[in-house]
Amino acid sequence: MSQSPLEALAAGSATVDATPGGATLDAASAYRSAWSALNKLLRRGYSWSGREQNCAFLNLAGRGFANVSAASGFDFPDDARGTVLVDWDSDGDQDVFLTNRTGPRLRFLRNDQDTGNASVTLELRGTRVNRDAIGARVELSLIDERKEVQLLLRGVRAGEGYLAQSSTRLTFGLGAPGRKIAGVRVTWPGGEAEDFGGVEPGKAWRLVQGSGRAEPLELTRAKSFAASKPVAPPVTLGARLALVRPVPMPRLDVVAENGSSLPLFGLQAGGAGTGTGKSVLLELFSTSCAPCVRELDEHARHATEFERAGLAPLALSVEPFEQRARAAAFLSERGWPFPWATATPPALELLDALAAILRDSERRLPLPASFLIDAQGALRVIYLGPVSAEQLLRDRALCDLGDGAQFDAASPFTGRWMFPGLPSDADFFEPRLEARGLAGPASEFARGRMTVLRSTPADLLHEFGRERAVAGRLDEAQKFFQRALAADPRHFATLSDWAIVLHRQERLASAAELYGKALALDPEHADTRFNLALALLGLGNRAGAESQLHWLKARGAESVAVLEQALRDFGAAK
Repeated sequence: MSQSPLEALAAGSATVDATPGGATLDAASAYRSAWSALNKLLRRGYSWSGREQNCAFLNLAGRGFANVSAASGFDFPDDARGTVLVDWDSDGDQDVFLTNRTGPRLRFLRNDQDTGNASVTLELRGTRVNRDAIGARVELSLIDERKEVQLLLRGVRAGEGYLAQSSTRLTFGLGAPGRKIAGVRVTWPGGEAEDFGGVEPGKAWRLVQGSGRAEPLELTRAKSFAASKPVAPPVTLGARLALVRPVPMPRLDVVAENGSSLPLFGLQAGGAGTGTGKSVLLELFSTSCAPCVRELDEHARHATEFERAGLAPLALSVEPFEQRARAAAFLSERGWPFPWATATPPALELLDALAAILRDSERRLPLPASFLIDAQGALRVIYLGPVSAEQLLRDRALCDLGDGAQFDAASPFTGRWMFPGLPSDADFFEPRLEARGLAGPASEFARGRMTVLRSTPADLLHEFGRERAVAGRLDEAQKFFQRALAADPRHFATLSDWAIVLHRQERLASAAELYGKALALDPEHADTRFNLALALLGLGNRAGAESQLHWLKARGAESVAVLEQALRDFGAAK
């Protein structure tokens, strides 16, 4: 479209009738509503372009167009977006880069047609307009043996198509050899026209504004790419989603075989998960699911390896609890050596929602589906479809990784990450779970915003005293500092701050004593040594102050110059 509805709204456009019932929406609301509907379809697995193959059409010079999609090699079944034309290998013809919404995200199509036709490449350089001459138009006149003239037109554009920009160098196809270039006229941005001579076919030329004469342009050959044969990805029943960081699991209610409720996991205030002390694999199954049979049979055979690796599978039946006898018999036939339970409907909705949110998809969970959760109660990997025991044993190591290592391990290839920071779990999951009607799990993630204070009584009393000292209520501050030291005589912050209060009250001997006690706890604290030096200087103890100065100098402290000046002033006063 040439104008966004949002721009139209700003310009005062009319409203539109965009709802089934005939209700009226303003242009911006209708625009957002349409995008929301499109995105919902994409999340349900629909293709933006309807799974159509790419098309290429050949211009028949006034006689229409011919579909050459297959003959040219363009007919990939990609969900393609942008097309960029560039003479990548500097051989006089146009190569193509294609960008896709689906993989591969980028395709390079090298033009290797051996037509024998001639071409010429022009690069414009502005001197009184923009350097790349964006907006300029070039008219190239061709003359053949019969003195007939053909006019070819090209424009220099900064963008074309969808989110794409082709090369600003202009490549003109001249047809069969023998034609000559009679002239080149450039209409620069702003309307100034200029003719250029000396342009010959089969070469590249630079046209500098104001020069009137073409300069030879040496083209460097870009990096060559090895040809690859398009291979369709293998059809698989499974998918593995390793998370870029651990996600704490909300509370999951399941029903044990004996009918008792079995709550699992849950978020604590501050956002931490609640683990079981072991890595857990939740395996969703149904007695009528053939892939579930094969997966559970395989996992049962590797029970010893799972136990040795510290991995505890828990089979979760998706069938109603009233059918637990059938589930028990089914697992007994498999020789299932691990615990099992029945997933409640809310538990299934939660697992389905987590998988959908993390995949940005509206598709429901397949069977089997599994969730690998670490000992701290954080989700690490989701498996859609069958997962082998070998893969599980490899992924068990992910449960022990920190956030940074997990991030790298989740990527299928190495590289350097460049993107804004990820949102917090609370900011990401809470609104998405609420939109699905899962208020309980949403509120659990909201608790992640709560700051858990793990303060000792001395910490709290010191903070109260510090607040009063900053407010100038020094006597009240000292009472809280005294109580803090009674609770913890080795509380460094209280010793240091109380010393500063005494220093401000010019009770220098008491201040120096507390500074010394603080330094006994943290001898490397430069600010406290500086304050002690000033207190000693005030008491007339120059040697003690110089001793602190030597220590500060040896460590390159910023306060050295100030203390040296204080010592000079002290000497002058004497």
